[in-house]
Amino acid sequence: MANLSKTELGKLAEIRKELKARKPYFVRQCLYKKSRITNDEKWKKPKGMHSKLRNAFKGHAKRVKVGYRGPEEVRGITSSGLFPVLVENVSQLSIVGENQGALISSGVGMKNKLLILEEAKKKNITILNVKDTGKFAEEAKSAMEKRKQERKEKLERKKRKAEKKKEPKKEEKPAEQKTAEEQKIEQKKEIDKVLTTKG
Repeated sequence: MANLSKTELGKLAEIRKELKARKPYFVRQCLYKKSRITNDEKWKKPKGMHSKLRNAFKGHAKRVKVGYRGPEEVRGITSSGLFPVLVENVSQLSIVGENQGALISSGVGMKNKLLILEEAKKKNITILNVKDTGKFAEEAKSAMEKRKQERKEKLERKKRKAEKKKEPKKEEKPAEQKTAEEQKIEQKKEIDKVLTTKG
């Protein structure tokens, strides 16, 4: 990143904007023939021997070329004219300088994210991946409170379950008396046993 003034950066950003407006939409070869290839799919260089796209014949789609790139000085700059700097904790905010904006890493937890936002507000640093810092902080705090409450309720439910398990089980009712038919069948079995045994 070259040390350029804001006006120079602004001019280069305008040039990049113009170039981007003129840049064609690059389409992969034979996109219209194959339904499995979608428009968002990665560009692949045409390599066919008779490829009209490789030979850059008139009337065919444009190929990806280095000439379509923007100026090197403003490569990677955001639309707001700031260079993004990845931040993972509060101490890394000191790295962020002039013409730069902080970009909070996706791996940062909600607690640390809130701390970074507060510190950035004090130091007057713009956070690029949070639109409205105040609104975001309020929503995050309310979500954290809700989660705490849910965790408490879950623990209480677990305790209640454990207490229920510890309580002594109620005495089981005695088995119902056998019906008259079942008694008759048992008596017959006993008589058969007596008869079959050798005396």
